[in-house]
Amino acid sequence: NFALHYDLGVAKLIGYVARVKTNAGDDSSKVFQLAATAPLAGGRVKASYVQVTLENDDKHKKVGLGYDYPLSKRTNVYADVGVAAQTG
Repeated sequence: NFALHYDLGVAKLIGYVARVKTNAGDDSSKVFQLAATAPLAGGRVKASYVQVTLENDDKHKKVGLGYDYPLSKRTNVYADVGVAAQTG
């Protein structure tokens, strides 16, 4: 696994790459994620793209978008939506 998080001041970028072994180590898949968060109207907007490539080259992709809004120190309201697709 390798992850990178960088604060640009206006937005935070997140990158993640991993290789995952499955089925007792016989198969493996690759995971790639690129995400970002940014402050907006007192809350935080989130965006993400994830791609998982399986051993047989099937690709699963997901795009997500969300928003977090703090109501208090301990209470947070959020909404998230994602769309997934498979190719290959």
